[in-house]
Amino acid sequence: MIYKIFNKTTGKILAENTTIADTFIKRLCGLIPRSAIAKDEALLFYNAPSIHMFFMKFPIDLVFLDKNMKVVRVVKGLSPWKMAYCFGAFATIELHANQTSDVPTHNGDTLELLPIVG
Repeated sequence: MIYKIFNKTTGKILAENTTIADTFIKRLCGLIPRSAIAKDEALLFYNAPSIHMFFMKFPIDLVFLDKNMKVVRVVKGLSPWKMAYCFGAFATIELHANQTSDVPTHNGDTLELLPIVG
């Protein structure tokens, strides 16, 4: 299933085309096999308080969320071969680099996952 990520605090769509990494292979590989991620795309990981960029080919933005989908940390432009973590985070969103600046996303914002029907 594909979702939109809606920032309830700002009233803006953060990502139009979001996939959940809900299998072992999706969680293991993430975006590693890809050469880019589209501006309107995101990958959501549950129970992932840390993200590694080993073998990645491009930078990304990260949004760490608590269980209420409240933003607890934003990492902008994380480069390949780096790591980021947020102890206590319940979910992590991987986005196109600069997406959290283009669609302002800050600590304390509340996000919502909206299923795309059709």
